[in-house]
Amino acid sequence: MELSVFTSEAVLWLFALSAMLVCVGSLLPAKWMPPIKHDKFAHFVAFGGMVLIARVLVETLHELAVWSVGLLIAGFCIELLQGFVPGRNFCWKDLLANAAGITSGMLFCLLLEYALVAN
Repeated sequence: MELSVFTSEAVLWLFALSAMLVCVGSLLPAKWMPPIKHDKFAHFVAFGGMVLIARVLVETLHELAVWSVGLLIAGFCIELLQGFVPGRNFCWKDLLANAAGITSGMLFCLLLEYALVAN
């Protein structure tokens, strides 16, 4: 996907802001955070959303797959770091929700690409 330099910089900033929000929100002590009723859904949306943003930045689905693996690794690292944050701990269910969001984002991009090529 070819973008102007201004547009690609803006999208890169949006991706960076999203990643920072996920990191900060995940690594704040639990007592500083409001209760989140649907925590796993938030993980799913955040990581799936970052895949969709990343799709605008990359040329190919192969590159998007590399970014997606990076997001999965980042989510794992965040979960590990939560073990050092008061009131937080490592949660496999959070990691699975991250992976589900990433996978759904990738599948959406793949289906969209297929639909665009078919037309």
